[in-house]
Amino acid sequence: MQFSKMFVLNMGMLITIAYLASVFYKYVVIRTSSRVKQISSVLVLIFAGWISTVFGFQLTDEVVFDLRYVPLIVAVLTYRQPYSVIIVGIGIGLSRLTFGITDATLAAVLNMSILGVICAGLNIWMRRSNYRLIIKGILVTVIVNVVNSVNIAIVGVIPATYFFSHIMPYTLPTGILLSLIFAFILRDFQNEQNRILLIQSTNRLLSVQKEELQKAQIVLEDRAKQLMIASQYKSEFLANMSHELRTPLNSVINFAQMISENADTMDQEDIVRFANMIDHSGQELLTLINDILDLSKVEAGRLDIVLEDISVAQLTEDAMSHFQLVAEKKGIQLVLDKKQGLPETLWSDPQRVQQILRNLMSNAVKFTHRGRSH
Repeated sequence: MQFSKMFVLNMGMLITIAYLASVFYKYVVIRTSSRVKQISSVLVLIFAGWISTVFGFQLTDEVVFDLRYVPLIVAVLTYRQPYSVIIVGIGIGLSRLTFGITDATLAAVLNMSILGVICAGLNIWMRRSNYRLIIKGILVTVIVNVVNSVNIAIVGVIPATYFFSHIMPYTLPTGILLSLIFAFILRDFQNEQNRILLIQSTNRLLSVQKEELQKAQIVLEDRAKQLMIASQYKSEFLANMSHELRTPLNSVINFAQMISENADTMDQEDIVRFANMIDHSGQELLTLINDILDLSKVEAGRLDIVLEDISVAQLTEDAMSHFQLVAEKKGIQLVLDKKQGLPETLWSDPQRVQQILRNLMSNAVKFTHRGRSH
């Protein structure tokens, strides 16, 4: 009966250590590297085995019965590296030497070392087996407890017949039961740690996704602004071009009508002159259309400017010849008034200057209903 009480005390100590280790892992070890986590867990299991011995049932001055092998079961169920299980077994065995070097302590070192090797094999079997985890946990617990009892009978200092008849009937079933309870409690601790890790990992992932979404939102807002500006450029450009197109198109129509209506009475020289004006207006209209179709210029909000010398006399003469007939048909007088001191040439883009001048003259003729336009 004393065995059962002492084993229950052992179990309470192991649960306490497991809880403290869980807290320590949650707030300290979790921030370290995977290697530090591995080493810390091995040391905690070895320490748990040593504490179990400290609070074990002391049968004689040298012989102590306890649950020091339970941390080894935990190692089998949790580790993925068999060598870690062996280290835990040997470490727990060597911790027994802190009570002095006797035949019993040497037997305990040998027992835990053998258990460590056997548990490493069970660890490999667990990872390769297709049984449910609960089945594998029960089998491992039973095997470790049975092997521990057999080892004590073989290599221990207690006679085997006395051990099998007076001690093992109490220690083996109690050890199996308490080992299973502790294994399930520790498994619950481990699941809780896994949930914490999953939540932290999810939070980190959500944080990264939030930052990426914010960056993507900034990029989208910037692109939306660019699209809005490009759309504005297009609208302004097309609005301006619709007005620009009317001037050369009206010239083509007016000169063509003039030739069509007066072909019989016009001189050949006038016909040629009007035809040249039609050709010139058509070329200007084609240039404007090409500008409209040049989407790269529209989206950039600009047109290429070609600078060269422009003859002021030629510029005014062309403008007058384009609108003279339109003014006469409307019954108004178009007057060219040259100011003194004007330069002979201008340094600018001929096409743009002609567009500006023709737009001004077109509006002047359009909105002058009688009299003259200068």
